[in-house]
Amino acid sequence: MAGTRMKYVMLLVRDVSESISFYGPSGLGLRVVSATQNWAELSMGPGPRLAIKAVDGYWRWLLPGVALAARCLR
Repeated sequence: MAGTRMKYVMLLVRDVSESISFYGPSGLGLRVVSATQNWAELSMGPGPRLAIKAVDGYWRWLLPGVALAARCLR
């Protein structure tokens, strides 16, 4: 049986393009593999990829207690 390997490190953000600017070639130097308005994958070399997902507005779908905490943090 083969060992388990991590494929992605997920980062949930409000603005994918700002995150690409920070982590990408003009920032920390990670290579952009693919990018859309709501999703991006950046390569960190031979290890796992950095997956960036936009989540703005999704707090409404969370459990009521978590949604309340999110509103209090705004």
